[in-house]
Amino acid sequence: MANPVDPGDKLHRVLNALAEDLANVSDIELVAEARAAGRDPARSAGELRDLLLGTVKDFKDKRRRAVERAHQASVERLNAARFALPETPAEQRALLAVALERRPDVREMTVQHRDFTELSDDDVASLLKQLQHLGVLDDTGGTEKK
Repeated sequence: MANPVDPGDKLHRVLNALAEDLANVSDIELVAEARAAGRDPARSAGELRDLLLGTVKDFKDKRRRAVERAHQASVERLNAARFALPETPAEQRALLAVALERRPDVREMTVQHRDFTELSDDDVASLLKQLQHLGVLDDTGGTEKK
């Protein structure tokens, strides 16, 4: 099975090859070549720097946008799922308390820096949806509607 090629790896290899190639050319040759082509050598170096920096920035932006799209799709799937949760905030808090009592590890993960009593009704409902999505509520009474 072939190893998948990371686009970042490709970019690094190309940039390293360019750097090696430029390292093997003397400054005098580069200046003479630029002048022969009718370009200002100082301006050409700045343009090359800007081009390389722009390429790196574009690459990072592309990866960031891909991660943001994946996150947004995940949020939309979670929001689109319909769960049969208790209707009143008091019942939802009771279900959350049962779930967190049965799974102390989940309590640490979900509310480690907050006091359980300080959660808003919306926070409780959101946590219940997330826990249901993760399968934590399967044995506590919250079920997903298909």
